[in-house]
Amino acid sequence: MSSAATHFALHIYHCRRAEKLVSQYAFADDAVWNYAESLWSLYRLPENDQEWMEPRYPAVEQTRVKMLWDSSSIYLTAELDSAELFVQPDEPTWESDVLEIFLQPSAGSNVYYEFHATCDGRTWSASFDGTGGQGREVFESGLQCKAEASPSGSWRVNMRLPLKTFNIQTPQSGDEWRFNLARQNYGTSFKYDAKPRGDVVRGRELSSSAARVAGEMAFHDCTHFDVLKFL
Repeated sequence: MSSAATHFALHIYHCRRAEKLVSQYAFADDAVWNYAESLWSLYRLPENDQEWMEPRYPAVEQTRVKMLWDSSSIYLTAELDSAELFVQPDEPTWESDVLEIFLQPSAGSNVYYEFHATCDGRTWSASFDGTGGQGREVFESGLQCKAEASPSGSWRVNMRLPLKTFNIQTPQSGDEWRFNLARQNYGTSFKYDAKPRGDVVRGRELSSSAARVAGEMAFHDCTHFDVLKFL
């Protein structure tokens, strides 16, 4: 019997140093982002057994992302295609439409971090001390975000991650971290994990920038995160 296919190709994202001050309100169409590199497409979780045997599928509703950094912070701006915006403000952030970023500053340590920003502007931060989501500790990171709906059938968000959160020295040009960008996107057209949510049955499209390996998405496996290279 064939096993689930492995699709792993390491990507390197070049995170450039900001040439201008990055405002929380400077979305991707602001000139401050002209210098930033665009992230590759996100890939969705397969919806059935056959899809696990095939190459990765791009997310149906895509996410366009850019990142910058300076001596104080890492900045992220994203525009997220979405035919439906879904929010459950009294539930955890991952039960609403949410963008997530995972960061591991030191490859020599098991410690990594996860940050969330929902489409209605809520945030969530946690640290972990082991692969697979072990040793989770929710904390106040100082993460700032600005989220808003877009007239084009999408939503957009800016995130500012203070470097002091990571309790390390400011990155230098050439330094490399590991990272994964992920998205939980809810909609009536998605089949995966479909169940009553809100007033109708909604599934979710779970997508990620990192590899999937042996039938799993690399959400909490730092060995299969991609590389964030500071320039």
